Amino acid sequence: MERSTRFLVKIWTIGYSFFMDMLFESSEDVEIVPDRCSGSPVFRGTRVAVSVLVEHLEQGGTIDQFMEWFEGVDRVAVERVAKLIEPHLLPAS
Repeated sequence: MERSTRFLVKIWTIGYSFFMDMLFESSEDVEIVPDRCSGSPVFRGTRVAVSVLVEHLEQGGTIDQFMEWFEGVDRVAVERVAKLIEPHLLPAS
């Protein structure tokens, strides 16, 4: 990867991370703990990053599939977070 491309990817990643932090700041289903998963938003009481759900849904996955893989996450929390992030998801390619 060229230097300029790496720089743009890094800037996009920082911006995306900041956006996600702001989006979940008031969510009761998500917590951001600096010592857990490098401060990434996770489902409350777990180490399951919300970004996993985002990527899963963007790739056309379902909540049922997600729940099969991450049984320790509360289904109601997943549904609420999915509804919150839905307008911001990129279409599956």
